[in-house]
Amino acid sequence: MTIFGPDISSYQAGLDLSRLADASFVLAKTTEGTYYTDADYQGWRSQARALGLPFIWYHFLSGEDPHAQAQHTLAHAGDTSLPGMLDAEPAGSFSPSLAQMVAYTDAAHSVGLNLRLLYLPH
Repeated sequence: MTIFGPDISSYQAGLDLSRLADASFVLAKTTEGTYYTDADYQGWRSQARALGLPFIWYHFLSGEDPHAQAQHTLAHAGDTSLPGMLDAEPAGSFSPSLAQMVAYTDAAHSVGLNLRLLYLPH
């Protein structure tokens, strides 16, 4: 069985989640590195909650200090019981190493985030 859930961020600003009839869950960007917070994240959370859709936050990994990144995510994810995902795609000149992924995962767990998933490029 295939389930569908959109991966959304500020690039999809204005999207009405109720129009996604096949969505089984929502996956929304919350933070990137220590420098970016998605301005639409809280709105996505509210829409998903109103529609009764499971909600997953995600953090886009950068080369900055992993603990500082986890603290940044914690400050903006909202609810630590929500499941989260680490997006470890290359961006610009940064290509995440396994050690950086593990370091963020450990840091996220140490600050109380419910990190459950890892997205890797193919």
